[in-house]
Amino acid sequence: MSRRALATIVIALGIATIASGCAARFALRFEESGPALSGLEAERLAAGTDISTLASVTATDAVAMRMQVLSDLRTRGALGQRAADLLTIGFPERTASVPVLVRGSTVDGVDSIIVVEAFGSDGGPLTHRRLWVFDRASGAMTRAASFR
Repeated sequence: MSRRALATIVIALGIATIASGCAARFALRFEESGPALSGLEAERLAAGTDISTLASVTATDAVAMRMQVLSDLRTRGALGQRAADLLTIGFPERTASVPVLVRGSTVDGVDSIIVVEAFGSDGGPLTHRRLWVFDRASGAMTRAASFR
């Protein structure tokens, strides 16, 4: 094999490694506070949340990515810690969805935490959205919806 061919292979592998690392990284939208919403407006927010940065992530990879995002949330103060706790308690350990938006807000007059997650079919890409609205004080889920 010539040096040129070997160099081309090394460069291609390097680019693939960088690209796969970028695909697995995205900026979680974390908002301490947002405008007061009705339940329907929260659903519209979830349905319109951009998840395109996760297009190359599969449901299989989402489990590990979710754990990373939950760890990151725990470093973001009281709201982040509470959101991470609520997304851990009562959910299966190997949940194959990734939070993309966490927002403190009032929903239908209740001080809430809004979470929008990306999820997908078994082994497929994350192409769907799921909404969770939690009562911030009690932790009760007050609204849930999925969008395909």
